[in-house]
Amino acid sequence: MANDIKVNIQCIAAIVNYFRWRKVTVIYQDNNDFITDSVITLLSDSLRVVGSEIDHHLSFPSQSSVSEHNGAIEQELRKLRSNSNRVFILVQSSIRKSFRRFKTKFRKHYGTRYAEEEEYSNPSIYALRAYDAAWTIAEAMDKSPANATSKELFKQMLSSNFEGLSGRIRFRNTTLLKHLPTFQVINVVGENTTFGNMTMKELGPIYRPGGLQTVPKGWTSFEFDEDKPLKIGVPARGAFNLFVKVSYDQGINGSYVTGFSVEVFEAVVKRLPYRLPYVLVPFYGSYDDMVEQVYIKDLDAAVGDTEIMAYRYQYAEFSQPYLESGLIMVVTAKPDKSKERWVFLETFTRRMWLITIAMHTFIGFVIWLIEHAENPNLTRFGAVLWFSVTVLFFEHRGPLRSNLSRFVLAPWLFAILIISAGFTASLTSMLTISHLQPSVSDIDTLLRTNASVGCNRNSFIVGYLINVLGFKPKNIRKIDSINDYPDAFRNGDIQAAFFVVPHAKVFLAKYCKGFTMTGPTFKLGGFGFAILKVMENGEMPRLEEYLLISNNSCSQSTGVSDGLSSSLGPRPVAGLFFVSGGISAFAFLAATGNPIRQTNSQANILMAEINI
Repeated sequence: MANDIKVNIQCIAAIVNYFRWRKVTVIYQDNNDFITDSVITLLSDSLRVVGSEIDHHLSFPSQSSVSEHNGAIEQELRKLRSNSNRVFILVQSSIRKSFRRFKTKFRKHYGTRYAEEEEYSNPSIYALRAYDAAWTIAEAMDKSPANATSKELFKQMLSSNFEGLSGRIRFRNTTLLKHLPTFQVINVVGENTTFGNMTMKELGPIYRPGGLQTVPKGWTSFEFDEDKPLKIGVPARGAFNLFVKVSYDQGINGSYVTGFSVEVFEAVVKRLPYRLPYVLVPFYGSYDDMVEQVYIKDLDAAVGDTEIMAYRYQYAEFSQPYLESGLIMVVTAKPDKSKERWVFLETFTRRMWLITIAMHTFIGFVIWLIEHAENPNLTRFGAVLWFSVTVLFFEHRGPLRSNLSRFVLAPWLFAILIISAGFTASLTSMLTISHLQPSVSDIDTLLRTNASVGCNRNSFIVGYLINVLGFKPKNIRKIDSINDYPDAFRNGDIQAAFFVVPHAKVFLAKYCKGFTMTGPTFKLGGFGFAILKVMENGEMPRLEEYLLISNNSCSQSTGVSDGLSSSLGPRPVAGLFFVSGGISAFAFLAATGNPIRQTNSQANILMAEINI
């Protein structure tokens, strides 16, 4: 009469696999060793198929044998909190059954007959199956004749078809017909949901403790207690609140934390294979003080735009850097007056100018040589030919008398046309783009002129400027916010500002006009968390791109240019130079060969006359 428990077990394994829980804890009521052992074995095998396993199992005595007042079950459940697993499967239990009317009648009759054993008066699933079996026999006997044989009675029993207390009673091939069981999903928070042939997506939201709808990890580390979440410190007074921003919400009468570094941290936590309970605690001291708080255990960890420095390793360990960094100088940019007068010379590179002049001179010389060979009296033509070839070529009665000269001049005129177009385009670009240069070229200039510089008030940069770069403390202006730097430059309070590279990128994305990076970049460790060594993957490029784009107030055409990037070199017109030069070389060889042939011809004629 029993249903095949495999269907139930396989459904449980499918749910575990759907939520990707790899380890579970099994709780069962120990009232039948044989049945319990077989169910646990079957469940273990089914979980192994989907890549999960039973990490721990706990046996409880039947509820009727345990007084509700001694709290034994609650005490055992509390012990499970020390276990790292957070997924519990309850099997072989009579705690919840949906047979209230039958239960009431059963308890009444049982109490009447066995008054001294009232504690055993609650029916189990086995009682339901025994009741259905007895009812099947009773129906078969009622439908069979009084003199029916046992085989006839058995045949009548196999034709049974009714809804029993343990399920539908139908047989096929002398076996109770299998049917899909109805499971009841009981939310810890929320209403009950009953389903049969349904997928997990059709169930709708499943409410977790605290009303959360996110799927629990199913695993937590031994060190972390749900009742005592980690205290994660975040810098509350950073100059760049795009990385960490602490705001106050009157609705919740408390603060909430946002920013790029917080998003990175949350992305890391989501990829941990266990649940990490934590709270973000605003810290109003310096970054060094925050790291020290981790060392003295007032904070369990720290998250933010915290630079990885060697001296900080004596207080805390750092994760892998999530942003590469370095120390860079930002100064104002001023127009480059020295380049305006001779800016046209920068339209071509120096190599391009030299090749063009050399080609022009060589081709002019070749044409002069050809024309002189044809008419020795035209020597003056060579002095002006290369200057006026373009005009002379298109005259029908021009001075070019040789077809070879025209053959040389044609490709060069085409090359000059292309070069002139490139010159015009390059010069136009240079005249429309501002030529800017840094107001301060290097750190030595700042030190030599005793200039004032600015940096983030709570940053390590203050000590770095003094101890490493040699700035005087009185020349360092400590600035509180990214928005205060432009005013400090404008008022002359600072001549340069020092940022870590990620901060410099954000500053220039917001204030691109009139500022530029200059000087060397001092290599540093990068941004990291004083927390467990976890690697973030996948979302960092997207988050960094979003950080810069969302705070970019500059158009793509705005920028600092030194003019050299638009200088035209010889490579784009190298083919024209090669063709024109090759033709000119051929014509040169032809022109230099004609006088020799003419001289030999005249000599032969003279010798013939002498002989005659």
